[in-house]
Amino acid sequence: MASAVALDTSTMADVARRLEKRGLLERRTAAADGRRKLLYLTEQGEHALREANGRARELDERLLDPYPPERRDELLRELTALADHWESLGGDT
Repeated sequence: MASAVALDTSTMADVARRLEKRGLLERRTAAADGRRKLLYLTEQGEHALREANGRARELDERLLDPYPPERRDELLRELTALADHWESLGGDT
């Protein structure tokens, strides 16, 4: 999970611990390997995620509002390409 969100494992463990304390995340031991911990969203965590996604979509609309609809797809492709390039540079350090 840490690599998926570009965090080191100790930082991810701290984030997971804080999310667990807030009741948003639950850790379970993997049945096949007792050393592995699996992370699951709680019902409260799923609600918080849906709410955050809704706010992000609203922000997307506000940010794209000045652009005509026919330019939005092109703009999003360019921004995605820039973000992908920026992310690829992180592996060089």
